[in-house]
Amino acid sequence: MTDGIEALLLQLKRYTSYHGTLEVLPGDVRVIHAPKENGQMEEDKLTWILQARGSVSMRISRDTLMLVYPHILRHHDDLTQRIVGQTIEPEFTATFHFNAHAKVTKLEQHVDFAGAFFQLLRNAQDVATLLDGALISPFSELGLDPQGTMAESALTRGSKQLSLKFILL
Repeated sequence: MTDGIEALLLQLKRYTSYHGTLEVLPGDVRVIHAPKENGQMEEDKLTWILQARGSVSMRISRDTLMLVYPHILRHHDDLTQRIVGQTIEPEFTATFHFNAHAKVTKLEQHVDFAGAFFQLLRNAQDVATLLDGALISPFSELGLDPQGTMAESALTRGSKQLSLKFILL
């Protein structure tokens, strides 16, 4: 088993190695929730919630298709030709939950692949074909487990840890 930071680093590794190029374009950060200064509050109940927004510039390579959209390579040559070498800039939202000791206790993330691919392809059916079968979790995590099935994520399970099978590429 691994903890949250290792899971985050794994996803950063996958995002960077699965794309031809990757650049994070930061936007804004805002406080969603801050603890009230109240002497009766228990220290372990004090939490901060911060939300970061921005976009990510990613160049789609053949490796991207093999590792994230393998069904496109096998069954949709025309779509493959249209997206290989192209750059998308999906918007992202990352929500960080901090405890009283400034430790991140939960991270929620979303990358808007649908919106970015619609801007590129200008066709909802093509976007649906591309994303239907993509190896992207509902929480924008990329990857396959060693048995060739979608990795069960910590967010999907509601756990703070990822299983060992998810860590292995």
